[in-house]
Amino acid sequence: MAFTKIEQLGSLIASLPDRVTGQADWLKAYFDANPTQIMEAFNALVDELKAATAADQIGYSAGDGINADTVQAAIAALKDMLDAAVTGTIPDGSLTGEKIGDGQVGESKLTAAVQGKLNGGHAHGSLTSDGKIGASSGRVVVTGENGALQAETKNTAHNRNFGTGIPAAPSDTGSAGTAEEVSRADHVHPIGVELKEYIALQIAAVADYEAVMF
Repeated sequence: MAFTKIEQLGSLIASLPDRVTGQADWLKAYFDANPTQIMEAFNALVDELKAATAADQIGYSAGDGINADTVQAAIAALKDMLDAAVTGTIPDGSLTGEKIGDGQVGESKLTAAVQGKLNGGHAHGSLTSDGKIGASSGRVVVTGENGALQAETKNTAHNRNFGTGIPAAPSDTGSAGTAEEVSRADHVHPIGVELKEYIALQIAAVADYEAVMF
């Protein structure tokens, strides 16, 4: 039964004649007619609101993802949403982070591939999960194509200490310093006593040659 309105009262006082005589019972009934009509309409409304069909007659303002114009339709739409959530058919992209409690996504709910990545089976380019680049020791890390990290053979001067002491005297092979230190740009090679004597002899030989020849 649909909700009904009182379009008009059936016993208007304005409709009574200006003078009524000898009709007391009729006049009393006439005066009681409007309250009785209102009471009956009110009681009918109460019965209609208590009926199972009442929600289908109460309006609803659509919103919050529920497209309905009555309370009954809104409840039905909400039930469909709940059923979808229970059966795992939640619309793509509709579940936000706020709907998931902290710490509620356990490892058992992840795929084996994702579990493997979380357990160390992942790499960032050449960098493995345990912090390795390459399989050999004693190599240096440089950036290669597009800035990717890579390990290369260590050159002589890479990561070596620069010498601060006095370099060793040159030997008969012409070397000075040590293989574990890099010479500074302002380094010098001291001339040993033997080299000084050798140079002096060479100068003297040149002088003797000039004296003989010229």
